[in-house]
Amino acid sequence: MNLPFQLKKMVRSLQYRVAFLISSLCVCVALLLETWKNRGVDRFAALSASEAVCGYGLSYGWKIFSAIWPFLVVLACSTSYVSDKKNRCVSVILVRSNWKKYLRGKLAVAAIGSMSVVLIPLLLNMLLCYFIFPNNLNLTWGAYEDNMYEVSLLGENLLYSSVNPQYLFLKIYLKSPVLYQLLYFVIFGLFSGICGAFVMAISFIFSGNVMVLFLPIYIICVGTMQLNSLFFAKIINTVNANIPSVDAVGQAMENAEKIKEQTGSYMDLYLMDYFAPMTSSSCSMLYLLTWALVLIVITVILYFCASHRELNAQQG
Repeated sequence: MNLPFQLKKMVRSLQYRVAFLISSLCVCVALLLETWKNRGVDRFAALSASEAVCGYGLSYGWKIFSAIWPFLVVLACSTSYVSDKKNRCVSVILVRSNWKKYLRGKLAVAAIGSMSVVLIPLLLNMLLCYFIFPNNLNLTWGAYEDNMYEVSLLGENLLYSSVNPQYLFLKIYLKSPVLYQLLYFVIFGLFSGICGAFVMAISFIFSGNVMVLFLPIYIICVGTMQLNSLFFAKIINTVNANIPSVDAVGQAMENAEKIKEQTGSYMDLYLMDYFAPMTSSSCSMLYLLTWALVLIVITVILYFCASHRELNAQQG
């Protein structure tokens, strides 16, 4: 069972087409929302095209896309093994291929499928945004819009300690917002592929119910969001305890170092904040790489466990 054949099978499958359609509709709605928001606005006053992109952290589209992403990466192709087993196709397929090669092909196709349903619509959305909106470098954090330009980007206005006060890859952002967005697309696409292969590996072992396969990535996203909310709420409560009134904000700024010692070091735990620009200034790439490594290790372990089940596969 070679990879090109499995790729053709994936592209023709109903699940992949539905996932691609949902993803495409999402970016189209995002584009319409950004266009409607800028109606009647002078072209030179409108925000730059880079901030209208669906994959931009402060855009309307990202709120929608990040909510459906956990389901898109699974729907694309990660349930195909369950479908093969349900239709009793596995034993027929193994006549033309060996079991391990079949499993590796499934993992590769799941990764490619999850990457494509995320990256292709987002890239097309970005292309349309640069066609419709001006590339005028009129940014939310631009000097003409915000007199806190430098301190906001560098995190110098934070009243709490952070593992990384400034935004990730800030030098690239200052040089080119386009390259900055493309870099995040690459990170998002690669992680989507890892998640797709991860869920596919789970299906090798737990293939009884397709709906169960939609839970792992969703639980990870919601779980990290809740943990981040609790962590950040604790930080904010400590900060508020040192600012009894609005009039005392200036005094709090003077005592910022003392407050930072009390709050400890904050790190954004919400996974989705790592896949779009300008979502948070307290992100750590080590945290994201740790998640990626954990998912890859689990995928490899599940693959080796499944590779020893050839006899059962041939029987069903």
